[in-house]
Amino acid sequence: MKYVGDDNVLVGKFPENAVIGNGNVIWRATDAAGNVMLNQAMAMGRGARSYGDSIAIGANALGGLKPVALEELLRELNGLIQQASGLGTIEADRLTRGAMDLRVAMQQPSPDLGALATAWKGLEVFATSCGIVDGIDKLGQFFRSIPGG
Repeated sequence: MKYVGDDNVLVGKFPENAVIGNGNVIWRATDAAGNVMLNQAMAMGRGARSYGDSIAIGANALGGLKPVALEELLRELNGLIQQASGLGTIEADRLTRGAMDLRVAMQQPSPDLGALATAWKGLEVFATSCGIVDGIDKLGQFFRSIPGG
């Protein structure tokens, strides 16, 4: 190929003089009849994740994830806040404040999921150090499923 940039996923045969920029997912024919065959689970693209028998295409694409209702996540987060606020330690106070900030951020119209996942990592460490491990399963599962989470 003439030029291929960074972070590309290329499937199939390409002309020798192809010029391809950065961050692309491009398919060309994969069989003699000119078909593109997508017949198995796959994730293609920077940060893409695929679970089960799904196909995820594109940057940070997610496929096959079981959707978790925001209400369920907020219910668990409220439970975490209640447990932490009852402990009365410095770590628990930090956990409470962080969880309250996370709750507000999760309810924004277009939250930055990567930033939320990063915030959750810190809160999960605080929760574990405070002995709070029950009732935060869905939160952990959801945030770990996010790219970078």
